[in-house]
Amino acid sequence: MYKSIAILSGKGGSGKTTLALSLSKLFSSIEKKVLLIDCDFSTHGASYFYDEYLENDKNTDIFDFYELLFSHVDITHTTKKIFRNENNISESNIGFVPSHKSFKTFDIQEWKNIDKTKLYADLKTVIADGVYDVVIFDCQAGFSMATEMAVGFVDKKLIVTEADRISTASMRSLYRKLPEQLSEDTYQIFNKVTEEEYHNYNRVVEGTLFTNLTPIRFEWDIRNAFLNKDLPAVDDSTSALTSAICTLAISLFPRYKDKLRKKLIYVKEMVLDETEEKIGTNNGFKNKGFLQILYPSLFAISFVSVTWLIFLISGMEMHSVVQYFFLVVIIALMVLSISIAYRTFRVEDPKMKIEQTLLKMTKDELRRDISELHRHIKNMASAEDSGI
Repeated sequence: MYKSIAILSGKGGSGKTTLALSLSKLFSSIEKKVLLIDCDFSTHGASYFYDEYLENDKNTDIFDFYELLFSHVDITHTTKKIFRNENNISESNIGFVPSHKSFKTFDIQEWKNIDKTKLYADLKTVIADGVYDVVIFDCQAGFSMATEMAVGFVDKKLIVTEADRISTASMRSLYRKLPEQLSEDTYQIFNKVTEEEYHNYNRVVEGTLFTNLTPIRFEWDIRNAFLNKDLPAVDDSTSALTSAICTLAISLFPRYKDKLRKKLIYVKEMVLDETEEKIGTNNGFKNKGFLQILYPSLFAISFVSVTWLIFLISGMEMHSVVQYFFLVVIIALMVLSISIAYRTFRVEDPKMKIEQTLLKMTKDELRRDISELHRHIKNMASAEDSGI
């Protein structure tokens, strides 16, 4: 039996489509069949990631959500199919239903023609038990009729919001328009938070309208992916987003938590390796410049060379013990000069010291997380063996 979720937001720009795409790609990476449906007829956010394929004349046999809404296709007899990006193996398990292949917007009066009963029946036919494991509806920001249709169909609802009062107000406005549909199985998540906001909002468990999930930090990698019209890298990426999406998926889809935890362990172990490598290269010191070690070193070498030449030119006859003594003194002076140069070159940097401390804290936290995840998986295996 598939599990379905509608991803909503009170206002635009909250990162709703990012999470929908990221969840789709994550489940695809653990061999789960995903159906992503774009219900946003305002901006067609998710559909723009596939516009070069959707506008291709060869893809006229792909149906969209518009056709389902307004019964423009007989779903039981149609030859049209669900789009898949065959050019990208990491998305091979993702089926995609665009909002509208021509990115059309339409008058609100058209909504009067929607038969909700037939729409839900058609959706169940499209999804079909056993074909998909997860169904994700990427809804329009704010309230829309398509959003109302989606939340009436799905098992769970996720409201994506930002850490500001405008987002909170828009989320409450959305709740007032859909009080019955959002009264149960509804979650909220703070997205694109700063480090300080993360620690504050991660402790929020009361005083919110819905069940609060672990916040997601702001990631520049996501911005760069959107600039290149790429799906966020959550399959084999060490970015904080990957860990956050895994944690989110475990909360929303506990039936897949075993595979998701193994995925999370894999990601955290990669991050741990990177962190240990950074600790190895960051010793809390900074370089002050090549010339500042070059000049003292040249002076030391010159001093030894000139002193030795003086002894040779003067032809001084000295006892071998005295000669060795002078040689040792000269070498000691050279080592001292290079040591002074090295200290000049290697100056303690408070910022790098702090960074090193944070890296060590991150390493310890990662190790604790990995141990905890292993413990959960072991407990699940023991429960299954005992028939619990």
